[in-house]
Amino acid sequence: VLIVDDVELDRRSLRRSLKRVLPNATIESVDSIGRMYAQFHKPWQLLMMDVALAPHHAGPDSTGLAAIYDIVDSNRGLPIVIVTGHFTEKAAEILDGVFESRSVVGCLQKSEYDLEGLRAVIGRAREFRGEWSEEQARPGFVDEVFAEADARFERLRLELESNTAFYRQAIEGDDWLGRAQAESELLGHCTMNAMVLAREVEKVVNSLFQG
Repeated sequence: VLIVDDVELDRRSLRRSLKRVLPNATIESVDSIGRMYAQFHKPWQLLMMDVALAPHHAGPDSTGLAAIYDIVDSNRGLPIVIVTGHFTEKAAEILDGVFESRSVVGCLQKSEYDLEGLRAVIGRAREFRGEWSEEQARPGFVDEVFAEADARFERLRLELESNTAFYRQAIEGDDWLGRAQAESELLGHCTMNAMVLAREVEKVVNSLFQG
């Protein structure tokens, strides 16, 4: 189990509770999104993450939410429990459909959850992992993964083709200012497209080989 929370007292409290419910489990905790991603090379079976997590222990909660979106997208087989001391309605809204993902298996309110509530979300996490394993073993799963990737790559290719004006302006522009502006936009497009391509490959790899 990986705990992600920027409040040390909350990390310790959740770790103690988890040890009572899962006495033989390996439980680690980190205090930032960066440290969380650095731990993703390990085969975690459950992620428990503060929904209001922000970098450098400050700032709006949107960074924590964005990270959860990213994890749902790129680690499809990893069950997630949202843990929050605030924004109870927001956490419930996320759970009820914002993600539209089965991998968000529950949410816990800090200082209010009990061992029974903890056992319940752990049970749902185990059910999800079992369902995900069955889905990966289903005949045709690999073909579906590549078909989905092909469709996403085709959409990206069409978008690239629609941006050919940037290429022409950067190379054939009549004035240096126009070429410089086009080059700047082109650099932004190339950077974004490289990130998108990397994420698409990551989706395929995680779908096929996670676990």
